Amino acid sequence: MATLLLVEDEASIRELLFEFLVGCGHNVVAVGHGREALAWMDRAPGGPDAVLTDIAMPEMDGLELITALRGRNPGLPVIAMSGSTAGGYLTLAQRLGARAVLAKPFRFQDLERRLEDLLVPVA
Repeated sequence: MATLLLVEDEASIRELLFEFLVGCGHNVVAVGHGREALAWMDRAPGGPDAVLTDIAMPEMDGLELITALRGRNPGLPVIAMSGSTAGGYLTLAQRLGARAVLAKPFRFQDLERRLEDLLVPVA
């Protein structure tokens, strides 16, 4: 069971993803924006095994969060997701260090597959 940090500003999407990820057997912490994510990480011993973040959010967007996470923990797997195909946000997220991206709407199976790929222990 992995500890996942879910960062999504839309409450309905956050709740839906939270329920799905918990149903997959993960321990999930869900927050509404990047500043909350960093604040949780400052308080949480050990931190998450992976981060799933939206891009467009108030306070601190996903691109800023990915940049901050690279400075704190360069090896932390990040999945970026966005409903906007304009502006190349997902491509930029990958350039900043996201290991996987998902365009909204996406299938739960696609999310599960990406998580499985990212959470495989390195031998």
